[in-house]
Amino acid sequence: MAELVDVGGYRLAISVSGADSPPVVCVSGLTGDAGEWSGVRAALRSQAMFIAYGRPALGGSDPLPATLAAVPRPASWAAEQLHVLLARAGVPAPRVLVGHSIGGLIVEAHLARRPGDVAGVVLNDPTDPRANFEIGKPVPICADANDGGIRFCFGSCRDERDEYPTPPTMPAVVVSAAVDSWQRTADAAVIAPCTLAEADELWQGYQRDWTARPRALHVSADHAGHCVHEDAPTLVAFVIGGVVRAVREGRMFGSTSRPWNRLAAALRRPGEGRPRRSARPTGAPIGKLPRFAITGRTPVTAAVDCRTD
Repeated sequence: MAELVDVGGYRLAISVSGADSPPVVCVSGLTGDAGEWSGVRAALRSQAMFIAYGRPALGGSDPLPATLAAVPRPASWAAEQLHVLLARAGVPAPRVLVGHSIGGLIVEAHLARRPGDVAGVVLNDPTDPRANFEIGKPVPICADANDGGIRFCFGSCRDERDEYPTPPTMPAVVVSAAVDSWQRTADAAVIAPCTLAEADELWQGYQRDWTARPRALHVSADHAGHCVHEDAPTLVAFVIGGVVRAVREGRMFGSTSRPWNRLAAALRRPGEGRPRRSARPTGAPIGKLPRFAITGRTPVTAAVDCRTD
C-alpha cells in the first residue's frame, strides 16, 4: 500500500516493503511509477527494505504546483526531491539505488551530491543526455506527465554531468538492453536521419560510458528491450541481490572474480536466466572469449539470455 509523503507543498506516493538493510530504492524512467518494479520485487530473494515511488503526477503522486511544473529541470532537481522523500519517509541510509533510463541520471545526481547516502548502484539501460541530441531530431525537453509532471531539460542534465566528481568506488552494475534492441524495436522513421544500426552503436557507446564512470560490471540482457527491469525482472533481481550481498559483506563487487562468479552461477540456474554465449571486456565480439571472465574492476559485459523470465 502506497503512502503519500509531503515533500514541500505536494505529496509523493511511496511504497515500502521489507525491513533489512541496505534499503533498495528504485527510480523509474520517464513516465514510470512504482508499479513497474513489481516483477523485480517478487523475484528478489533478499528481505531488504524495497522502496519504489512515483514522481509528481505519476503513480498516485500529487502534481507539481503550476509554478514549479512550468520550469524545465535537470536530473539533480529530481534527485533532491528524492532525498527529501526518503528522509521524510524514514528510509535509512546508506541505500542501494536502482535506476532505469532517466532514473539513472537521477541516481547519478544523488550519488554526486550525497555519496555517503549511497552504498551501491544498479543502472538499468540508463539514458545518456546526448541521446536526445544525437539520435533523431533533437528533443531538449521531455515531460514526465502531461499535467504537473517534471519537465526534464536534457541540456542541463548533460551540462551538470560534466561537473560531477569521480564516483566513489562501490558495488555497481549496469544492466543494458540487448545490443541490437533499437533494430528490434524502434521505428526507423522516428529517429531519422539516424539509422537504427547507428542508434544501436551510439546507445551501446553510452552504456560503455555509464559502465566506466563508476567502474561497474556490465551485463547485457539479450532479448530485453529498454525496459530491462520489466522484460527481465529475474535477471535484474539477481543483480540487485548480488549488490546487496556485497554491501552487507563489506566487499567490493568486482574487486576479485568471486563476486562475479556468484552472480554467474545464479544466472546459470534453470528459470533464472542463462548465460547466452560469453562474458567479455566491453566492446569485444560476443562468443569470442571464454564464457565468464573478469580482470580486477575492468568493465566486463555478460551476454545473458533472459527469455526464461
